[in-house]
Amino acid sequence: MIEITTYKCDYCGEVFDDEEECILHEWKCRYLDMRAEEDCDHLRLFNLHGTEIQGFSYPDCDEIGAVEVNSYRQAQFINDYFEERGYEKPVLICDGVVQYGFGLYYYDSEYNYGEWRYYPNVLNKVKEIGKKFDYRD
Repeated sequence: MIEITTYKCDYCGEVFDDEEECILHEWKCRYLDMRAEEDCDHLRLFNLHGTEIQGFSYPDCDEIGAVEVNSYRQAQFINDYFEERGYEKPVLICDGVVQYGFGLYYYDSEYNYGEWRYYPNVLNKVKEIGKKFDYRD
């Protein structure tokens, strides 16, 4: 007797012979479900050069330079994706609350030896420096 192992997508029920193929398929299904059910702007991913990554084609976490999240569900999705692959989570969520808010998070490789930052916070800090020194642009 030959034992055959198959893997079934938790979202759509499609069956796969390869576990990794099934895992990637489940991420795509989860992404499509999220897009279909949400009534807000969609999750946007950008590569390191600033070009938007169209759709969700299982991007390598090293290739994602920024994410724009517009809901708690999107923040949790992208954090889960990064965590499953062994990477630092882009969005800080504490007790079910997105700490800095929705918007653009980008990876700054030169800040604290590499860290995800919330763009509006960085922009506000730069503006505060300008005000401190009465800078007019």
